[in-house]
Amino acid sequence: MHLLSTFFAQQQEGSLPPLTSTGLDQAAQSQTTTGLGPTTGGGDMFTGFLWIGLLLAFLWLVVIRPENKRQKEMKNIRENLKKGDRVVTSGGIHGQIARMDEETISIKVDEKVRLKIDRNAVARVEQAKQEN
Repeated sequence: MHLLSTFFAQQQEGSLPPLTSTGLDQAAQSQTTTGLGPTTGGGDMFTGFLWIGLLLAFLWLVVIRPENKRQKEMKNIRENLKKGDRVVTSGGIHGQIARMDEETISIKVDEKVRLKIDRNAVARVEQAKQEN
């Protein structure tokens, strides 16, 4: 009994470490004081969001922006078509515009050969060849 009373007296004085049921309390204490615990996740999350943002910016610059520019150019070409323009269709047919409607155009491919195509099938307008 004397041994127990001496032990409790030393613990109350602070000369002995506190009693713990397991070593988990000390492990948890060391993790929070050294920064190895769950409190350091904020920096890693910011870095992850930064990488995702950089990836999205790269995709926008390399994929989305050029595609939108190309679509705008094609829309401009199709709106400015006029009778007599030489065109190439998306199927590779070359011809000259003979007649135009709102959604379709008739192209003259050869003498007595005319094709009615959708206006969206025009891939490009051929430039007039300049002879020197």
